[in-house]
Amino acid sequence: MKFEHIDINTWKRKEYFNHYINTVPCTYSMTVNIDTTNFLKKLKEKGIKLYPAMIYALSLIVNKYDEFRTSFDEEQRLGIFKKMNPSYTIFHSRSETFSSIWTQFDENFLTFYKGYQDDIKTYGEVSGLIAKTNMPINNFNISMLPWTSFTGFNLNIFK
Repeated sequence: MKFEHIDINTWKRKEYFNHYINTVPCTYSMTVNIDTTNFLKKLKEKGIKLYPAMIYALSLIVNKYDEFRTSFDEEQRLGIFKKMNPSYTIFHSRSETFSSIWTQFDENFLTFYKGYQDDIKTYGEVSGLIAKTNMPINNFNISMLPWTSFTGFNLNIFK
């Protein structure tokens, strides 16, 4: 996993980073409504499930922008990962609990989709919070509740 260290002293975002990390630690979110009618139609025609398609679409956007790949490495150094992998939740209907697994991201949808299917087959019935271990540090979290409708949700956790 390639990681480009950021020299905070010469970084153009230094002032903003320090302000929001040290002075006003916070998060924000923005919710927008999008029309997925055509997207859902195409997925149905091709026999592709919505959840992995959404995970792929989000991963594609995250991996397109340095700002979304900016994070800390194992030594808590600030930098930009070359690639981020999605970590996502899977629901267990029998126990009404969920587990977290992750799939290696690939820009090729069919390659990613196969990796997703393999991970679901291998870890889909594993209970507990973390079903697939050894999650790489270059990951981001995704969760989806397709059986409900809402226009916003915030979970602001400060360590």
